[in-house]
Amino acid sequence: MRPSLQRCVARRWVFGLSQPLPRAAYPACSDVRCYVPHGQHRYIYTRTLSPVFSGQLTAVPARRTSSQPSVQHTSPGIARLGWISQQRMKSTTTMSTPPRVLVFGTGSVGAVYAWILFRAVGSDNLYTVCRSNYAVASTAGFTINSTIFGEGVNFKPQVVRSVDEAVSRSGGKPFDFIVVTAKAIHTTPSMPEQLRPAISPQTTIALIQNGIAIEEPYRALYPDNPLLSCVVYLPATQTAPAVIAHREIELLHIGTYPTNASREHQAAAESFARLLNAGGGSTQVHDDVQPERWSKLMVNASWNPVCALSRSRDAQFLHSSPPEYSLNLIKSLMTEIAAVARSRGYDNVNADTIEYQINRAKVRGLPGIEPSMLADAKVGARMEVDAIVGNAVRLAEERGVQTPLLRGIYALVKALDASFQRELEKKLQVNGKGKPEEQSRI
Repeated sequence: MRPSLQRCVARRWVFGLSQPLPRAAYPACSDVRCYVPHGQHRYIYTRTLSPVFSGQLTAVPARRTSSQPSVQHTSPGIARLGWISQQRMKSTTTMSTPPRVLVFGTGSVGAVYAWILFRAVGSDNLYTVCRSNYAVASTAGFTINSTIFGEGVNFKPQVVRSVDEAVSRSGGKPFDFIVVTAKAIHTTPSMPEQLRPAISPQTTIALIQNGIAIEEPYRALYPDNPLLSCVVYLPATQTAPAVIAHREIELLHIGTYPTNASREHQAAAESFARLLNAGGGSTQVHDDVQPERWSKLMVNASWNPVCALSRSRDAQFLHSSPPEYSLNLIKSLMTEIAAVARSRGYDNVNADTIEYQINRAKVRGLPGIEPSMLADAKVGARMEVDAIVGNAVRLAEERGVQTPLLRGIYALVKALDASFQRELEKKLQVNGKGKPEEQSRI
């Protein structure tokens, strides 16, 4: 495992910078990382500016890393400046034309990554599959209100209702990248099957979804295609159809599935990272991304079902009863999940990780964070029960790990999810539409 900063593909590397850059020097850049030599190392200084604003950049200290290669460039007023240009991937890939990208599931997370990809490949090369927000997105585009990318950012890719429509509108051509950001739930037909018309032998499939053990259905159908498992940290909410609120952080951990994939598939992971970097995204490529999945699952599989069942945000739940009840329940669930992770060989999820996450929740002010399952439960939408909780229970059983609390939580939230499905069927029967197809809300 080498999830080091050296493998974190930077948006743009700048060397020997002694003064703020004028805005004209970085027309498509929202993040500039500067290296200041010091002995055998260089200290990084990150200068950030949203592309929607003007002015100069301000430096803040960041962590140390070993020296990075540079591409030397000379520009008026800037001495010994080297960078990897991001505009249209000219220096970061060997493609003569921008790659063609399909985003499957353009809700909150999907819309933010569509914006990042839009900046990298342009409107003509980006197709987004929408359902509930199709009417707005297809006419007015998407609007992103972000503390990172800016307020009121509007863009309009090629908006479609299905993969078949995307292939038809693109002249029958397959896609270079398919980015799956739909909820990880069972569908009819399955999500991997729905993607088939858009996939060629060269298509890279990137799964930006929650949960554990979600990759195998894709690998079974497309064993020869590069398959990327991605863990996302992106607090985003769709506040209205095609209107997204995003705050604080945007980071995507990327790795091949399986971890021992061919060198060509590993190269595809690097290429996908560079594509996102070209649009201003932050990525980190791992030899094995599963430790990141387990680390996030420990939080998701404890807070998500508890908040959905209690109809409470995390801080609200902690304040609803004494700590020996509320806090102890969350800590006990995390402990069970950590035991499952260790049984699979991932020791990074341990007592220290649990304590860190518990302390984060304890200091969080009211009302706290609204996990995705709670947001779904509020509107009676299908939840990622099996991907987040059920698969962890199954993996525990395979290794003989005892998870009594997690099993009980799974039974309860599974029943809640089934009640939402029954309510949906009733509504459709009243409207004369019969039994619904089991599809994801993307």
